[in-house]
Amino acid sequence: MNKDIKLFRILKSLSRKEINQLQSAVESPLYPLALPSQKLYHILRPHYRKLDSTSEGKKNIFAELFPGESYDDAKLRRVFSNLTQVVKKFLAYNQLQNDTWQREKTLAEAYEELGLSTVSQQIRENLYERVDQEPLKNENYWKKKMILSGAQQSALLSNQKEASTKLAKETSSAADHYFAYATVRHALLIKSKAYVFDTPYNLSYLEAVKKAYKNGLLRDDSLFRLYVLALQLIEEPRKDVFFAYQSLYFNQGNVGYGEDDLFLFYIGLNYAVRQINGGDIDFQKLPLEWYKFGLNRNILLVNGLMEHVDFSNIVFFGCQNNEIDWTLTFIKDYIKLLPLEIQEEEFLYSKASIFFQENKFYEVIDNISEYPFSSAYALKSKVLILKSHFEIYLKDSTYTLTLISSILAFESYLYRDKKRTKANKLPYINFCKILKKILILRIKKISKTVISKQIRKQVAVKKVIVSKNWLLEKVII
Repeated sequence: MNKDIKLFRILKSLSRKEINQLQSAVESPLYPLALPSQKLYHILRPHYRKLDSTSEGKKNIFAELFPGESYDDAKLRRVFSNLTQVVKKFLAYNQLQNDTWQREKTLAEAYEELGLSTVSQQIRENLYERVDQEPLKNENYWKKKMILSGAQQSALLSNQKEASTKLAKETSSAADHYFAYATVRHALLIKSKAYVFDTPYNLSYLEAVKKAYKNGLLRDDSLFRLYVLALQLIEEPRKDVFFAYQSLYFNQGNVGYGEDDLFLFYIGLNYAVRQINGGDIDFQKLPLEWYKFGLNRNILLVNGLMEHVDFSNIVFFGCQNNEIDWTLTFIKDYIKLLPLEIQEEEFLYSKASIFFQENKFYEVIDNISEYPFSSAYALKSKVLILKSHFEIYLKDSTYTLTLISSILAFESYLYRDKKRTKANKLPYINFCKILKKILILRIKKISKTVISKQIRKQVAVKKVIVSKNWLLEKVII
């Protein structure tokens, strides 16, 4: 990638605070920077989120940097490159300033190189005490313990002092813990995304760690047991494993699971959802329980915002469990935490979902049938409208023509839609086909037993269908 493009990408990623702080680095004698590169910073800063990397844009920048000179691409690239180097140093410095552990560790190493081993040792001892107080004893914790105790051991040996047996044991123990955590965590991340690999990913030491665990390594460590159960839930997804996992995950308290909190959350949640999709009614209430737990622990917010998929799912499961008042409160409290551009349509769709659950099918149609939903909401809103038409038809047979027109209109919309791939449209096309089949069989007054048998067979063949459980409910009415 060209240096100029790289510079622009870096600058665009900075916050307003960071772009302003960058001025201190650009003008600092610690980072000697030629005047043209300093000037470049001031040219780019006012509109750093909308930088123009086209040939014309670069020529305009060059003209500001070197008035009256003919455009020289090589000269401009050198200016860009010099500023890029300072930006990279600034980012590295910022990272170090924001990471106390890394900053103090680096400082101890610097003192060690200067021969100030006593000062270095004091910093490491202070760091060790601080690490010991960390509430989450995860992979990162054991890595720090291993590095610090190992560094202390090395310092003693290099200064020809007698090494501490206790320190040697602590280093070995920390290394064992770190290796076990790192191996299982890596395996978990890889296996949960196995579908992206062309061939099975070889995890050479995983079996050794599993064997050590069975023999007692970390058996009393509840956090490590959680990772082991999560791995089992992917490798051998059984109910007993899930409920053990859920119990352990829900009882971690306020400490949480650090950077893996959301990842571990979705492992449990997704298993429960898959069981529901497979028809296991024992799991009907569990996804909402998981989401409530996630809300209470505040782990569903990323940079203060909630993913619209999570928001929609919470509304869906709230309605499915008939917790209407709770769901209305959730919508009111969390709608403002969605990206601003989707708040209105998510609110309308969520309200329509509640109307549907309350059997207010005309209200569903009246509230969303004319709204210009974006691509992300268009299909699911049309499904909700179509389901409402069908529910009305079940109570009023004179509604048959309206229902038929609605199904045909949705099918036509799907076939005309060239922006979506066939794979994206297929679940909705299958939904229309099966709903149409149910309607035809009912009009022909075929027995419920025969309808159920035919539709269940068709559902099993097509597999990829939206609102599958709702369709299956309709064949027994």
